[in-house]
Amino acid sequence: MLLLHYQPVLDLERGPVGVEALIRLHHPKRGVLLPAAFSRSLDHPTLGKRIGRLVLDMAMTQAELWQRQGLDLRISVNIGPRHLLETGFPGDLCEALNAHPEIPPSRLMVEITETAPMLDFQRTKQALLACGRLGVGVALDDFGTGNAPLTWLQKLPAETVKIDRSFVREMPHDPRSHAIVSGMVDTGRMAGLEMVAAGVESPSQVSLLSQMACARLQGYAIARPMPAEEVPGWFRSCALHQQWGGVLAPLSQTCHA
Repeated sequence: MLLLHYQPVLDLERGPVGVEALIRLHHPKRGVLLPAAFSRSLDHPTLGKRIGRLVLDMAMTQAELWQRQGLDLRISVNIGPRHLLETGFPGDLCEALNAHPEIPPSRLMVEITETAPMLDFQRTKQALLACGRLGVGVALDDFGTGNAPLTWLQKLPAETVKIDRSFVREMPHDPRSHAIVSGMVDTGRMAGLEMVAAGVESPSQVSLLSQMACARLQGYAIARPMPAEEVPGWFRSCALHQQWGGVLAPLSQTCHA
């Protein structure tokens, strides 16, 4: 059975602002499995679209439940390359929005990796433009790895860029990684993009990113992915702490995640 866990995103000035929906598989004998254990199915020629539509519906349904509980969050959903490049993808997205009218389109964000634009740049661009016309946000995930050129920041209609965890992880002890992250943050800010550092796992990383004015962080230092029923309690706990700009300790401890 497919299920979703949710990992919070923290703004150092505003506090927690949203969650990323992360797919899991509940195996009857092996328990909860991470995507690496079933990655082939996620972008399978026939299963990819079905899984993508299911995840969109599951995430939007959960967002509606949270909304009724007074928890207004932006929810990010990863879309596989095959589903994104399907001619019917904009229709699938529109259908999901229509099925959940309590959630404004602006509270949904589609996350893509570099695979889709590498396969077909123009079709990817058109799919992302369709997201924008529907009012849905777009994020480029794992940016800085592989062959993604900086021109994508100029040519793809994205509003958010997630800096890959591999650079964030090495920052405290690798001057080159530090310089790369700092350069991406500065470039994104000047381009009017929202920059999110992924894979933030230590107080030293939090401190460095704060000094760079990278306002949005995601990773184990903030919170681990959690089942949907744990999210409201985590956010309520974090609402008691308003020291985001000077955070130097793992917030997963501070907020009891």
